[in-house]
Amino acid sequence: MADVGGWKRMEDLPEDVWMRIISALSAEDCARLECTCKSIKNALDVDLVWRKFLERNYLLETPRFPTKETEIAAKKKSSRDMYLAWTYEFVKYGGLTRRALECWKRIETWTKKEIEEVHASLCPGATESELDLTEQDLGHELLPALRVVYRLHNGQDLLYDRMVDQRRFVGGSRREAHPSLFHGVFGGYAFYDQMINVRFFSLERMVRWTELCKAQGVIPPDSNCVVFAASFNFQKIFVADCNSGLVLVSHSSRQTLSQAVPREGDHGDGFIRWLEFFSDQMQKGIFSVKRFDGSTGSRGISLYPVAGPQYHVRVTGGVRCEASCVYIPELSQINHHFFSYSIRFALLSMQEQEEQCGTAHQSVQLQDRRWNILDMHGVRVDQVAGDGVVGQYPYLKAGDPPYEYQSCTSVEEGPGFMEGSFGFVVGSISNPRGSRIEVECPRFELNRPEYIV
Repeated sequence: MADVGGWKRMEDLPEDVWMRIISALSAEDCARLECTCKSIKNALDVDLVWRKFLERNYLLETPRFPTKETEIAAKKKSSRDMYLAWTYEFVKYGGLTRRALECWKRIETWTKKEIEEVHASLCPGATESELDLTEQDLGHELLPALRVVYRLHNGQDLLYDRMVDQRRFVGGSRREAHPSLFHGVFGGYAFYDQMINVRFFSLERMVRWTELCKAQGVIPPDSNCVVFAASFNFQKIFVADCNSGLVLVSHSSRQTLSQAVPREGDHGDGFIRWLEFFSDQMQKGIFSVKRFDGSTGSRGISLYPVAGPQYHVRVTGGVRCEASCVYIPELSQINHHFFSYSIRFALLSMQEQEEQCGTAHQSVQLQDRRWNILDMHGVRVDQVAGDGVVGQYPYLKAGDPPYEYQSCTSVEEGPGFMEGSFGFVVGSISNPRGSRIEVECPRFELNRPEYIV
């Protein structure tokens, strides 16, 4: 090699120069380059090089083996050996690997920041042999899209599920397990007596609950469908169809399932597309963490949008009104669709009221409500009016945290809309100090979504 810049051999190049060269190469290119001579092989056999490839190709900020079994079997524990183990274990899944990795990366990042209890409940990935045994127990193959997702996380480990496994619910143990009812990674909602939170099943629980659902006629007994997630009360059940590759969700009849993901070609990747949609919504901040059970303060992932196109805000007379809704598949029927909506009220701070309205109130209290339900053309088909909301008359003080409530409605056939107004008294109902404020609730859509989560 020519003497360039005082360096006579490639392996004598400074580390930063090496890294700039390697950054333009793939791991496969480096493997080929290693074959050219021993000195280059030694130069490339540096931990930092393969750490970069682990992060680039497998999104691993901290190097690790794909499973404990591969770590135990490995003769060396270098980043290079870790990279080779990942490649050997996942090469069969092709492009599905990257898609599954990106889904779980989004979910892991969001849950670690927003609700650590859910993040900590995610189990390590399943091995190929565990997946093969699951197929034997089920009596049919699992789709590659389903297998690769389970290779990365084999469901959740929640105290509630462990106690169900052991049939151990006595005295204090029930209270101890109660918060974990709401730690499902696929989230949920709560309104009136409907409380839903969906957790991700391990392979072992998948087999058990699939057999039970088939025995009870929830899913066809001769189908190649598997139950991969459900709420703790099994009102909402998610099923992967290993023939079509689609994700299905339970209907109110519990005898039929509807598509939770649109059909796109015949690629068998419906499960990955469903998880991509869910994790993308999570990353964009559409979901939030809220209290599900007021008596215990138990928190969980709420599916009511707090951002994005399904989240709407309007300010009237200094009162901020936020509205969003979510589709409720477990209460819907083929031609009758059920929705739950979430409404939040807040009285802006005195300064914000002055800036936006030219006047300010220290407090207001909700007195009554009026809802208009519209068809797809915006024509009113129904009107609902009454005092308060869910039996309450929220009292708002300037700058205080918002008051929030959830309720429900339904529409026949096609999409519709809902809009309305809330009558607020300045001061309080018992001590009014000004004229009423008719706070507008922005219009929101009532439409069965393509992707149901």
